[in-house]
Amino acid sequence: MEAYDSAIYKKVINDADLTTPDGMPLDCVLRLKGAIGRRPVYGPTLILHVLEKAEAESIPVVLYGWENHTIQKLAAHMKQRFFTLNIVYLFSPPFYTLEPQKKGCINSDIFQSGAYTFCWFGLS
Repeated sequence: MEAYDSAIYKKVINDADLTTPDGMPLDCVLRLKGAIGRRPVYGPTLILHVLEKAEAESIPVVLYGWENHTIQKLAAHMKQRFFTLNIVYLFSPPFYTLEPQKKGCINSDIFQSGAYTFCWFGLS
C-alpha cells in the first residue's frame, strides 16, 4: 500500500531487480482466486538461496533494515551458514525520516562497499 500512496516509494519498488511481497496475504488472495497447487516462496527460504548464490559467485552483500540487534543476529547466522559470504555493509536505519545528508552518506557507503549489485532490504 505504501507504493500506492508514495510516488517515490513506488519508483524504488518498480526500479528494483527483484521485489517480493509479504507471502501470507498474497497466498491467501491467490487461494481465494482459485490458484491451486502452487508453492509459495517464503522470505527466509529465498534469502538462503540468494545468499548461497552470492557466496558461490563471490558477490559482496549489503543487509539493510530491521532493528540493529536483528540485523546483527542475521549477519552472524549467515556467516555461520555461508563461511565465505562477503557481507560488506550492514545498516539498521532509525525509525524516522533520514535527513538528506545522512541518506547521501548511506548511499555513498553502499556504493563504496562494492556491494551495490546485491542489497537485501528488510522493510518490516
